Amino acid sequence: MTTLEKLAKHIKKPRKIRGISADKLAYSCGLSKTALSYIERCLKDPKLSTLEKIAYGLDVPLRELFNFNYAKYDKTERR
Repeated sequence: MTTLEKLAKHIKKPRKIRGISADKLAYSCGLSKTALSYIERCLKDPKLSTLEKIAYGLDVPLRELFNFNYAKYDKTERR
């Protein structure tokens, strides 16, 4: 898994866990829904300033988006 894929997962998983829609997060970050979707699907490499806005919208420290050694969002979901 690439760094960009890990980063995308660390954006999408907490958003879903918190029950925040992509529309709501995008609006609170000043992004378009399309831009957020591209970031979450690894189609766009976000700037640091964009990641700061996303972290703020998720109410997490920016460093949590890069905490790849922490398995909180890397566990395989089982239903």
